Amino acid sequence: MTALRQLRINKGLQQKFISESCGINNNQLVRYETGKTKPCLRHAVKIAEFYGIETLEQLRKLFEI
Repeated sequence: MTALRQLRINKGLQQKFISESCGINNNQLVRYETGKTKPCLRHAVKIAEFYGIETLEQLRKLFEI
């Protein structure tokens, strides 16, 4: 399980809510959560802002980069 998916589950959130809040296609968010693809910088920033991620190190851990 990716850190991104684990974070969402720990907060009790649904993918659809996050994708709509961030303006990201839900199918794309699923690919990020399963680790099939890495987000572009724009999407990574939107997701990080949604979760309140503030440091580069936290961002790296979230997206396993």
